[in-house]
Amino acid sequence: MTDLLPTRWYNIRADVPFELPETRFEGGSPPAKDGPMTSPRLVAQNMSPMPNLRIPEEVRAAYRLWRPTPLRRARTLEAALKTPAKIYYKYEGTSPTGTFKVNTALAQAFLLKQDGVKRLTTHSNDGYWGSSLAFACHRFGLDLSIYLLRGTLDAQPTRKVLMESFGADVQDGARTVGEAVSQALVTAVRSKGDIRFATGFLTDYVLLHNTVIGLEAEAQMQLEGATPDVIFACASSGANFGGLCFPFLRHVLAEEAETRVVAVESAACPSMTRGRYIYEHPDREALSPQFKMYTVGRNYQHPEGHLGSLIFHGLSPLVSALVAEDYVEPMAVKQTEAFAAGLRFLKAEGILPAPECAHAVHAAIEEAERCREAGEEKTILVGISGHALLDTRGYRALRDGTLEDLIPTDDEIKAWLPEGAWDDPENFDADSTYA
Repeated sequence: MTDLLPTRWYNIRADVPFELPETRFEGGSPPAKDGPMTSPRLVAQNMSPMPNLRIPEEVRAAYRLWRPTPLRRARTLEAALKTPAKIYYKYEGTSPTGTFKVNTALAQAFLLKQDGVKRLTTHSNDGYWGSSLAFACHRFGLDLSIYLLRGTLDAQPTRKVLMESFGADVQDGARTVGEAVSQALVTAVRSKGDIRFATGFLTDYVLLHNTVIGLEAEAQMQLEGATPDVIFACASSGANFGGLCFPFLRHVLAEEAETRVVAVESAACPSMTRGRYIYEHPDREALSPQFKMYTVGRNYQHPEGHLGSLIFHGLSPLVSALVAEDYVEPMAVKQTEAFAAGLRFLKAEGILPAPECAHAVHAAIEEAERCREAGEEKTILVGISGHALLDTRGYRALRDGTLEDLIPTDDEIKAWLPEGAWDDPENFDADSTYA
């Protein structure tokens, strides 16, 4: 039997045919490789020129608890849509925490443990990342503190139970993801090296670790004798998107394939479709470096009634560059559309998609319906990044008729962005305080 679990992660930086924007650090120089926000081994992965990086055997052994994850054809959904298109989905909900985020959580926990670290601190929006890192820290013997968004514990008490069951210390109170990131960063900085910050989004190594998703999917589709014409994956910071799409994009970058690759974001946080491509800090307090990315600004405030996730203000620098160079197509979906599509997927395939990937499901269904109208036989691949069994609020609101689309105005986005970025993003880059 073929072993589909990859032995190496895929590093797309090695194959990008254009120059990537540099990260900007305060004072102009990168921090020490063993500072509170860094790790020698993780920094080495970020800087590696190699296209394939070995997965440590200890991490592969942990992956084997649930990987490889299923690639399935959505035949019942195809029949319901009466489409000639073939719809495949890569399902990450079989992991110990029901989400793809465990892929990088295990890698980071192991590598930080190798660096001699004993305690980590992190942020978490809806608990998916927090529970994943809690599992990974338990696996490799690390302590963990988690800062959650205000109200998350009340809305999703099962997530707190899961995190604490793995031994994590959980606190809430942050108003935005950026604020939660700042709280975790401050804890790491004040520890003077005793505590390290870990993140499940934005950085290159996070996307690298998640490429096990796309590497498996590519091998599984080859066994099916199928090649995707179009791929849909949700994108907020870009961790899931990069994980599924980067292994396929390498063939597009090499001009060996013409696969359409679509990054689907929330219309409530439209960094790609309505934001600006500028240098910005990931965290609200500007403690972190500046990355060039599509963003609606670190002062972004997600609306209280938004339940569709995908609410981080900025997109991964790697994914942002691929969007800017037209290798990736951006698309925004409303949360009412996303949850309706997720419910449709549940009734057809028996899986309740996590709120974020329900946006990609909507995009895939729309594409399949276009194929029906055009009589076109396309092969569609969609990423199901996890299940929503521990986060049914949006589906409940859809059922009760209380779900609303909360879309920011241009004036709101302009106010969230740094001064001058909305009207003249290129000159804003030139005037950056870290230039």
